[in-house]
Amino acid sequence: MVEIPVQAGEKKFQYEQKVKIVNPKLYGRGYAIGDMGHTDYVLVADDIVAVEEK
Repeated sequence: MVEIPVQAGEKKFQYEQKVKIVNPKLYGRGYAIGDMGHTDYVLVADDIVAVEEK
């Protein structure tokens, strides 16, 4: 999953359509459940745009 800001607007792509992720950043969200530590990795981007096939 990729998180984008609401200002980028709603995105609709065809199944398996090639896209470009604009200005991606990856970071981890850590949390604990009992004695176990867990990490969710999150990909945040400024926008997602379709790539035109040549």
